Amino acid sequence: MWLVIWCLFAVFIFVFVGWTAVILFQQKKTWANFAKRHKLEYEAGTIMGSPVVSGMLNERRFSLYTGAQQTDDIRGQRFVTIIEFQMGQGMPTGAAIATMEYLGFVDGLVFDESYDPGIPEWKSSYVVRTRDSKNLQAYLTDERLKLLQGLFSMKGASVLLFFDELEAVLRIETSDPLREGAHLDKIIKRLSDAADKLVPSAVEKERFKTLIEEEKARHKAVEKVAQVEDEEVEDDDADDVDLGVDLEALTGDDDDEHEIIIIKKKKSKKKAPAKKASSNKKKSSD
Repeated sequence: MWLVIWCLFAVFIFVFVGWTAVILFQQKKTWANFAKRHKLEYEAGTIMGSPVVSGMLNERRFSLYTGAQQTDDIRGQRFVTIIEFQMGQGMPTGAAIATMEYLGFVDGLVFDESYDPGIPEWKSSYVVRTRDSKNLQAYLTDERLKLLQGLFSMKGASVLLFFDELEAVLRIETSDPLREGAHLDKIIKRLSDAADKLVPSAVEKERFKTLIEEEKARHKAVEKVAQVEDEEVEDDDADDVDLGVDLEALTGDDDDEHEIIIIKKKKSKKKAPAKKASSNKKKSSD
């Protein structure tokens, strides 16, 4: 009896490994042909490892690879095919728009405003979080909303559009290994066309230009505060540290006279411990 069970188990393992190897071989061949036709970089990986395709596709940074995900019961993992298009800067605010599979990721972001586009086709399970609902509404035209709704409806796919003023990424995850050439071409063309329409036009970028400059100023201010926080302290005298940060650039205030952030540090003879980036951000917002 036990011998029969072990034989059946061995046959199952043999068939599973063999079928996996066949799918992997077909995937490698299809992806290599795709990379060659589009002059992209191709990495075959290990014998039983998935390939990676990357490079510039239609003037956008493109990646095609396989990733591992935990299953819902967190006891195992499954492999998914991941397609990414990087779309550069020009968005009017920071936001994450995604299917429900990305809820855990989105909850970990600093975007604290939810947004409802208010169109009949938009499902309540879709996730939309942003830093500024008003600016996001200006970006999400009816055409873009219908485009995103179409992507979110793709069978067996998880979709994420994640961006701020400085960068943007369109990411798709699917359990399909995309081992058939025609199907791979069709999927990637659809996503490439979608990326073209999701990128703001030249007119929109000009309108959003002020917002982009404000975001760059925020980044510089945080870096400057972090630099001051990391300096060693030598005596007990309290000195004013003028960071020279323009609050108008940070807050968008239109006052004629700009305020300057002043941080007072009590100096100590002991070496000050390094602080986390989160505390620096809090000081800059204060």
